[in-house]
Amino acid sequence: MNTSPIAALAATGGAWRAVWHAFVRSRRGLLGLASLLLLTLVGILAPFLANEHPIACHYDGEWHFPALVDTAQQVPFVARVLEKGKPFRFKSFRFHESFDPERDWALPTLIPWGPLEWTDEEYAPPSTRHWLGTDAYGRDVLARLIHGTSVSMEIGFISMGIAAILGLLIGALAGYFGGWIDLLVSRVIEVVICFPVFFLVLAVLAWLPPRIENVMVVIGLTRWVSIARLTRGEFLRLRDVDYSVAARALGAGAPRIIFRHILPNALAPALVQVTFGVATAILVESGLSWLGFGVQPPAPSWGNVLREGYEISGTTAHVLPAACAAIFVAVLSFNLVGDALRDAVDPRTREDDQRRMHG
Repeated sequence: MNTSPIAALAATGGAWRAVWHAFVRSRRGLLGLASLLLLTLVGILAPFLANEHPIACHYDGEWHFPALVDTAQQVPFVARVLEKGKPFRFKSFRFHESFDPERDWALPTLIPWGPLEWTDEEYAPPSTRHWLGTDAYGRDVLARLIHGTSVSMEIGFISMGIAAILGLLIGALAGYFGGWIDLLVSRVIEVVICFPVFFLVLAVLAWLPPRIENVMVVIGLTRWVSIARLTRGEFLRLRDVDYSVAARALGAGAPRIIFRHILPNALAPALVQVTFGVATAILVESGLSWLGFGVQPPAPSWGNVLREGYEISGTTAHVLPAACAAIFVAVLSFNLVGDALRDAVDPRTREDDQRRMHG
């Protein structure tokens, strides 16, 4: 039986090493990856970077670390066992008004403003006090964009995580077992793929409360079809290669063959689709927030900031370009990584690179 170069490498444990070596030779891929790592880091450390409360302070005779606690509380279940001390835990407490520099000490965050903090500086242009200016409510635009990074990246990764799990499982079952399972899955894929994703998501969300959890679930439930189709094709190809036939001959059951032998070698094309899907999910969330079906104000997201910037663009124009730039950089970064990863998993591209290196 003939095997492709990818399958041969996979059988020897070298497929992912070959993909990585091909990926790192792509400058645009490394640029996109570096940008994504930076955006992810900004999203994780958002409370540490932009917060109305300081990183650490000695206030009213006690030491407090409110920004560090806010950052730690992003970890699931941490908020149940870790909370800020009084009075920082109270939403009505305004540190800027209560802080006395002659009596207290504080180490502020890089942006000493919170994403929901209102000031009396409406429509303020960019300055050393507010780097990207303020919006119609006096809220710092950069602080909202930083915290919007966390929301947008979370929606992109979680929604495509849901789509990846569904697509991989459904595609694996259809490709491995074939028959009526493959027929049923193929017909469902053909039906779902005919609907434009954005309008399908919009139609579903029109019947659900506009919550961030619903946005993530609905995007995930409508983006699995392309992943399932690619996974099905890979399973149809890999189920008859030497190591799959040998595993069946040795008495391995279907679950072991699917998850231990075939699925790890069929992941690469699906990961490419997931990468592009995260960029699409960010765009879909931005569009939904623009229309009022996504993340609801005053919670910050790039789509919300974009909408707010558009509404005040007639009087002040500094909010709109900042939101557009954030969305553009994120989508471009994912597309750069996806393009480089697609080239890296293509054996023909790797063979061409090797001939250029040796010839």
